[in-house]
Amino acid sequence: MENPRVSEEEIKEYFARCLNYSPGYGGLSCNNFNSVKEESGDNLCTRCGNIEEKSFEGFKKRIEAYQTGKRRAKNTLMKNASNIKVLMPKKAHDALLKTLDGLNLSGESYREAYLNGLVELLGGNLVKVFDTNNEDSGYSTATKHSMRATARVALRAYGLTEFLEQDPFNRDAGEIIKQIFFVTEDEFKMLIDAPPLSSEWNDYEWLRDRAGYCIMYHTGATVSELVRLNCRDLNLEECFVRLTNKDRRTRTVPINKEDKEKLIRFTEEYIETFNKHPEYIPIDRGILLRNRDGKPMTVRSVGRNLKRDAKKAGLERKDSIEPTWFRYAFANKHKGKGPERLAELLGIQKQGARNLIAMLR
Repeated sequence: MENPRVSEEEIKEYFARCLNYSPGYGGLSCNNFNSVKEESGDNLCTRCGNIEEKSFEGFKKRIEAYQTGKRRAKNTLMKNASNIKVLMPKKAHDALLKTLDGLNLSGESYREAYLNGLVELLGGNLVKVFDTNNEDSGYSTATKHSMRATARVALRAYGLTEFLEQDPFNRDAGEIIKQIFFVTEDEFKMLIDAPPLSSEWNDYEWLRDRAGYCIMYHTGATVSELVRLNCRDLNLEECFVRLTNKDRRTRTVPINKEDKEKLIRFTEEYIETFNKHPEYIPIDRGILLRNRDGKPMTVRSVGRNLKRDAKKAGLERKDSIEPTWFRYAFANKHKGKGPERLAELLGIQKQGARNLIAMLR
């Protein structure tokens, strides 16, 4: 299956609209272009990703730099890079620049037209991705929404946030992007009660992984928050955990007494067993969950270990289980408290909590 492409003729048609400030997917007018410039605080050259280089690489670097600044996970970077090949093919971008060069525009007009062109190309290809009548669009629902998310990232990278609520970039609040799965109580018990790993692994790893599963299941922590968890942030005496996300925002989640006993069981045994290794820094400070080299665990290793443990525990959904299922299990348990409280517990927006509750029904 070939990716949707935009022909050079289509690009010229786009730019005919761009220069008249009436593009098909919103476009920038002279007035709102200047207002966006003032709001962004950036100069035109910076906002356009140094378009004086006139290269596709410059476009990709702008998006990569934006994502790096937002501390996006590695797998997210890889997914967006793959989606960009569909939404903004190199051939189309090169033809876009070629068309601009032939128009002999001044610096500011060139930048205005370039930004308009980005919106047009992203929007045009995104429409093709979602078009059920398009033979080239055989994407799954999840992939289509992933494409839309990547297009939104590209818009943000260039400061074009006013288009996020316009078609085809906007997201319908009532739209269910993906089906929600969560670890059931029985599956969680099977994971926790599964026998220890073979002797080839360090003796503490079985306890460490179960401590991690308990933390995610009973606090709604994301896997990135789990691997960042510091020893001082887990306070079992006062029954709370302080979680820090990738944007360095923190939230405090209370732990009830019943869940506290399960956390103590594995966490204290894990720490005691880990500290028997004199070559490692004792777990009384720093990151809580560490690998066999005494270094912090990675997001990928948590997911890999979960699939391994699910297989050993005999879970039917062992091949598809993901760490986020623990977070959704926590959300399912607390959805009765309403979207406002659930948003506080999960560290998300209230609208996101409402959508999550709708998907969990």
